[in-house]
Amino acid sequence: MHFHPRLLSGLPDRGDSPRTSPAARLRHAFIAATSPSLGLGSPPVLHPRCNGLKLKTPASYAELEAAVRNWIATCVMSRTPMGGVPVHRERELVNGNASLVDIWGRILRYRSGQEVTIIPEYRWRSGGVESIRFTTTATPPPPPACRYDIRNAYAIEREAARGTLALSADVARRFIRTVGAVSARGRFVPTVIDNKYWFAKLYEFITFYEIGEAPRFRHPAFVLHFITIFYDLYYRALENWNAGNRGAVSALWTNHFTRASRPDNSSIRGWMNGVQSSIVTGVTAHVQGDMATALERTYRSFVAKYCLRPPPRFDDFHPDFFEGNRIVFDKAKGAFLLHLPQFGPFPVGPEVGQFLFATGEPLAGGLDVGEVYRWRDAAWAEARRRLGQ
Repeated sequence: MHFHPRLLSGLPDRGDSPRTSPAARLRHAFIAATSPSLGLGSPPVLHPRCNGLKLKTPASYAELEAAVRNWIATCVMSRTPMGGVPVHRERELVNGNASLVDIWGRILRYRSGQEVTIIPEYRWRSGGVESIRFTTTATPPPPPACRYDIRNAYAIEREAARGTLALSADVARRFIRTVGAVSARGRFVPTVIDNKYWFAKLYEFITFYEIGEAPRFRHPAFVLHFITIFYDLYYRALENWNAGNRGAVSALWTNHFTRASRPDNSSIRGWMNGVQSSIVTGVTAHVQGDMATALERTYRSFVAKYCLRPPPRFDDFHPDFFEGNRIVFDKAKGAFLLHLPQFGPFPVGPEVGQFLFATGEPLAGGLDVGEVYRWRDAAWAEARRRLGQ
């Protein structure tokens, strides 16, 4: 491909013979110097108009591309016929050009009707231009004002977390019925008809105390934001299970929903084994299967929602999920142990449920709290890896 000779000489092309016309001899010398057979020693000097295009930004990318294509055609259009048809290099160089598409998407589409300059960076090869990278003197628009003010984040996220708490209470109530059971005081007591109740109720207690303890955290709004996202993963799994959409339920949640079924009220041991299985399989599924995903989503959505630039380090939130979080679990465990005998079929005291929770070696196969925190630590590390931190 060669440059149009008129652009290089500045003289009209009248078909003069190279032997008689000085202008023609100049053109002939340039073409020979830039031919593929001889190579291109250095880029030629272009007409000044080829160094930039000033225009009012059109309303569409198609219009912009056409304008740029017409401009470039005056600078690099080939006159070499192929099969009797001129080769229009400007089409190849401009149509779908990634750099032109980029500056349109980032900048120019926000500058419709404004005067801007497009600057080409010609990349040369022997015989002509190989490609063009377009830039612009226009600047990107300022980022839009953030919809949510970080100064109001605690109040915003607390309201959302309270909505999650209400949902968790509704979910737990799905698994109980008032069927005529009477307590020692002569009051009707709801009957647990599905062992999924016990994990759901423990989760409700944890959510309640996490909201209550939020002011103690270093980053309470982030913790409250996490509550809603984390609970939603459990809730979606439960909804898919109940709807028969088993393919959308993970193996860990399938294990929980299968094993946590109708209570065995034939003996205290049978009943307690059902409670224990509900809690252990539920906590395992949620922490091992969901927590890393919830942490990653919480960080990304929290940073985006409050337009945090630059974003904080993910590990800045770590203490609130470990050292600062122990009191939440302790309080939730205490509330659960008091609740257990009230909804059980046997007259037992809170101490009977102690074997459900242990530190170190769990009693009778119950929940090892230390192990749960190791799962949480692994989930944190995985979320950090996904975030590239």
